[in-house]
Amino acid sequence: MLVVGGFGSPEERFDDENDGDNVPPRRNQEVKDVFASHSFKPPFLGFGGGTGKRIVSNTWKAGGSTTIKENFVRLTPDRQSKQGWIFNDDPIEFEEFSLMLRFRISGQGKSLYGDGMGFWVQQKPEDRFEGGPLLGSTDKFYGFGILFDTFRNVESGHIHKDISLVQSDGKVIDLSSPRKGCSAKYRYWEGTDSFSADMHSRAKITLRNNIISVMVDKKANGHWDKCFTANLETDSGAYPPLNAGWIEGKHVHFGMSASTGALADNHDVLELLVTKPDMLDTEVQKQIEAESQLSVDVNLNADMNVHDVAQNVIKLAEEAKQMELQLKKFKADLEHKLESLGDNLQATISKLKEAEGESEHRIDVLEAKSKEIVDNSIKQRVVEIEGRMSGSIESRLDSLERRINAKVESVRYEGGSWKWPFIFFALLVAGALAYNYRSIRHINRMDKFL
Repeated sequence: MLVVGGFGSPEERFDDENDGDNVPPRRNQEVKDVFASHSFKPPFLGFGGGTGKRIVSNTWKAGGSTTIKENFVRLTPDRQSKQGWIFNDDPIEFEEFSLMLRFRISGQGKSLYGDGMGFWVQQKPEDRFEGGPLLGSTDKFYGFGILFDTFRNVESGHIHKDISLVQSDGKVIDLSSPRKGCSAKYRYWEGTDSFSADMHSRAKITLRNNIISVMVDKKANGHWDKCFTANLETDSGAYPPLNAGWIEGKHVHFGMSASTGALADNHDVLELLVTKPDMLDTEVQKQIEAESQLSVDVNLNADMNVHDVAQNVIKLAEEAKQMELQLKKFKADLEHKLESLGDNLQATISKLKEAEGESEHRIDVLEAKSKEIVDNSIKQRVVEIEGRMSGSIESRLDSLERRINAKVESVRYEGGSWKWPFIFFALLVAGALAYNYRSIRHINRMDKFL
């Protein structure tokens, strides 16, 4: 049987009152050298009362695009314009601490990806997290943050660092100023055949005497590199100093956030272990030993060869341990792939719906445009036909008028030539009548005279 180490005993992790919802209780007490209420690790088995959603613990709240799976907390999926966060609502009651953060930043993009993730230690008098433009967090805060920034902005590329320190005294910070930090290739490309959900990175953050130091294990293989060390009061550079005593009793909380913009990545948090200073390595080693510990309970008959049986049992136990580790790895990998598959499917459906809406809009536009073109074409054709008909009628009327006028003129001309014979004939008739009249009068006179 494999014994898995955790933060406290099972009795400390779950109480009887919440067994129905499988909700871990609030834990303000320290478990040995671990600040348990500020720490978490998988599996995440608790569900929020009434919501049915998986939670990290009662002391950690989630918001934005964050989804909590059994083996990891996903702050953002590999999708554009997402913001997610988790926030520890138990105030920090100690000025010094060491912590180890296990995280994984990965995605489908080989060369285009972003934006990043932030780990925050901030004063929050209202005891709640405030999202914003600084990798999912507000850019107006009191405290400090460690930025894991995978995107190199063009305008600030000369001061870009993959891991960097920002601090503020409550005013909006200016990210164009140089920052303490280092380069570290901790991002994983999911397109390679060798990628699995077992891959991750680790960061150690220690705050002591108001001096912060950060180390990074890029591939979680035990090769730790020093990133930077800075005094929050005297090494702040262009940023406002944080004077000693700014944590205890000041409503300071841990938080993590991530965001994506035009470019995207999966930003996953796997574990946060917070301890007293100088106890982190010891607690990490305890976890490693606990995860490799075997508990074997065997009843032996008196007539058995104890040595042979013991050897066989140890061999079987080793094989069982390897099988269980492989099963856990397979389960975590399957969960990661199913989450990505579901996210891809949802994104595809959203794109199809968006494309459907765009197609309907384009059809409406094309119909309106076609109707407008047809209407304009018909109107133009009618105008052309009217113009042609009007021109043809006018032309034909002009032609007819010219023909009539020509005919009239012809008649007039012809009429003038045949009038003269009638006039001459009339004159002849008139002359003849006049002659006859005069002859008759002359005869009448002769008769009277006789």
